[in-house]
Amino acid sequence: MAGNRLANSLPSGVSPYVNAYKNSLFEEVEKQKSSYKKCFIHRLVYIAEINGPSGDDNKNAIAGHYEQFVSKIQKNSQTEGITGHLFIYPGCIVHLIETSTENLAVILKDLSDMEKGANPLLKDARVLVVSHCLLSRMFTSWAPQILTVTLSMQECAPHTEPEELLTQIYKLCTSIQEIKDNSLSKVAEQSLLMVEEGVHNLCPSSILRSPSEFLQTYRKPINILMDSEIMWPTQTRLYW
Repeated sequence: MAGNRLANSLPSGVSPYVNAYKNSLFEEVEKQKSSYKKCFIHRLVYIAEINGPSGDDNKNAIAGHYEQFVSKIQKNSQTEGITGHLFIYPGCIVHLIETSTENLAVILKDLSDMEKGANPLLKDARVLVVSHCLLSRMFTSWAPQILTVTLSMQECAPHTEPEELLTQIYKLCTSIQEIKDNSLSKVAEQSLLMVEEGVHNLCPSSILRSPSEFLQTYRKPINILMDSEIMWPTQTRLYW
């Protein structure tokens, strides 16, 4: 009789002996967590000098390398895709990438290995900023752009702060997005020159970290045992 009463009080199709409810609070929280698992986007901005003469061959080689590299990551990665923009100047590059932390680590590893090669395409690479857990992307796809704007080194500012360069890069990205035919307007050309000046000033300096230094910090464990945490005498085994 008790079993019949319990069966009558439950919705149809639900066994009185099995907890088959699917609309519990725990279940709803798990659904919300799973829906946001692949939505954590991080943005990396790094700069580097072009190694060797600033000719079209080097610029095309850099564009081709990153086109193949990004395409390979997109095919093999099971996380978020890559969006961003690669600005290839006559003598330097600015690379803005939006993707997961795993992909960012792979990109920095490739950049670090590239600099250690026999004939590297880039040198003096520096990580400008890494922004975590972005609410939205700045770009909808990834693309390289070879720039022909030349810089007169006599007009370079003697000092450039990383914050100023980052602001100019974001302004440049906004200008590029507003230009539908990829042609540079006067405003964008001025932004291009200011960004190039900042890159040439910051790459040789030690203000910013190199990709290898950043990866060492990134991979360093956070649960480091301090000397003050070591107990004396040391603990011995009770069982062998």
